[in-house]
Amino acid sequence: MSFFRKQASIIAIFVCYLLLTACDETKVVQCNKLIQVVNKGNALIDSKKDNSDVASTKNLANALNKTAKELDTLDLTETNLKGFQTRLSKGFRELSEPLNDMAKALDTGKNASTTSEGREQIEKAKKDLAKAGQAANKAAKNQDALTSKLAVYCSK
Repeated sequence: MSFFRKQASIIAIFVCYLLLTACDETKVVQCNKLIQVVNKGNALIDSKKDNSDVASTKNLANALNKTAKELDTLDLTETNLKGFQTRLSKGFRELSEPLNDMAKALDTGKNASTTSEGREQIEKAKKDLAKAGQAANKAAKNQDALTSKLAVYCSK
């Protein structure tokens, strides 16, 4: 009888182990979740990159903030993926900020009067737009590099 009890104990332990590990998501599953949200954010950028009107720019900035929030809500347990999650979320926010600045500059330039004061507003808006554009390009390059690193990490 003790042989059967040993076997039953071993089987019970094995079943418990399977249940515990089955509940934990694998690295592959977590990578797929993270990459899916990142790809969604990148697709937003690609689809709106040729629109330079105020409304489109504001909408893109808001959508990127939502993507960052969606990234924040992912329940990842793998340590390296959590690091990617944090940095990618920050990256989408860092890209959203200059886009908001660009929208403000575009709106200022669009609504400036034809007076000398209006011309000054337009010149300031041009400078602000250029500065925000540079910041957006830098943030986009950083985001692309991080996305590439994530792809490499997840392919291992």
